[in-house]
Amino acid sequence: MVLLTSFSRRAFFLTLVASLIAMLSFGGNARADQADNARKFIQNLGDKAISTLADKSVTPEAAAKTFHDMLVDSFDLDLLGKFALGSSTWKSASASQRQEYLKLFEKLVVQIYSDRFSLYHGETWKVADAKVENDTDSYVSGLIIKPNPSAPPVKVDWRVRNKGGKQQVIDVIVEGVSMTVTQRSEFAAVIQKNGGDFDAFIKTLQERTARPPVDPKD
Repeated sequence: MVLLTSFSRRAFFLTLVASLIAMLSFGGNARADQADNARKFIQNLGDKAISTLADKSVTPEAAAKTFHDMLVDSFDLDLLGKFALGSSTWKSASASQRQEYLKLFEKLVVQIYSDRFSLYHGETWKVADAKVENDTDSYVSGLIIKPNPSAPPVKVDWRVRNKGGKQQVIDVIVEGVSMTVTQRSEFAAVIQKNGGDFDAFIKTLQERTARPPVDPKD
């Protein structure tokens, strides 16, 4: 085996260091781009919601459709629905039960957010920060600023997942409370109350989503 000379060892070491720096720099740039893309996605989502609510020329029907389409496109409802139900309950449900559940879960999410949009009274939206959690997920921190200067802003964190280039929300944390975890606890309580009867749980969701969502421009 040929031994490395002092010069060749030094050259090898410098080459190795340069390669490591390049790799770290590339990784840092990629993570920065990921965080920036997630931040822009949430900023645009918030801007679109606020502009729709603030535009007096938009009819209530058009606003409701905008929010429905926005939520269905921007939230990973299948993932959220499966998480809210829990893996064991999801696995035990039949194919038809799963299909009906996911359809009702979509209606429920649209209803919940429409109810929240109806509480709009001139608030503004601002993205504060974005941090990368892993190769696909980022956390975007935002503030809902109320028109009353003395009222404290509401802190909202959005967990965003990049799925093949498409950004989608997989959780919303309002003042430290995860909406997906809260929904999961609520569903578990309903299922337990009905003795694990999935059809009874479906009936409860059907009853809850039977009413039309609150008009977002009321």
